[in-house]
Amino acid sequence: LQASTLALKKADKVKSEFLANMSHEIRTPLTAVIGQAEAIIHGEVEHQEVLKEVGIIYSNSQHLLALINNILDLSKVEADKLELELQPQNLHEILVQLTYIFSEQAKSKGLSFEITHQLPHPFYLLIDGLRLKQVLINLCSNAIKFTANGNVKVKVMSKNEQLVFMISDTGIGLSYTQLQ
Repeated sequence: LQASTLALKKADKVKSEFLANMSHEIRTPLTAVIGQAEAIIHGEVEHQEVLKEVGIIYSNSQHLLALINNILDLSKVEADKLELELQPQNLHEILVQLTYIFSEQAKSKGLSFEITHQLPHPFYLLIDGLRLKQVLINLCSNAIKFTANGNVKVKVMSKNEQLVFMISDTGIGLSYTQLQ
């Protein structure tokens, strides 16, 4: 009985953490969808740029759908069986999507948002694109959230046959305890 109670408590904790993380991850692309749509509705987008803006809305909507599909599949999380879905993915597509998601958000706070890399184009690798995007969205979202002025930069580089992602900002930073 004690073992079952402990397992249930652990599963409940995992589910709560998962839902908290997912709700945070849903807000970011949803904010981008709403912001782009509002800009179009209020005539803030040049006529020739509307198709590009609709593409941004579509891309963020696709990301939202994938996130929601993950939320609906809580059984995998509860069973601790969530597996990566490795597929060939052009990293440039993910970086462009990040730019679409965060450029307006950063601009509205008076920040600059920049992604730099020296990677060849295209740059295909075998990854779980959704999971990588989730991690990068969380990091960029927090960087923008806690930066009052200045910039947020994402630097991607290949180092010793590994990809390295560095997110830096001019925000308040983290205390030693938070870093742990």
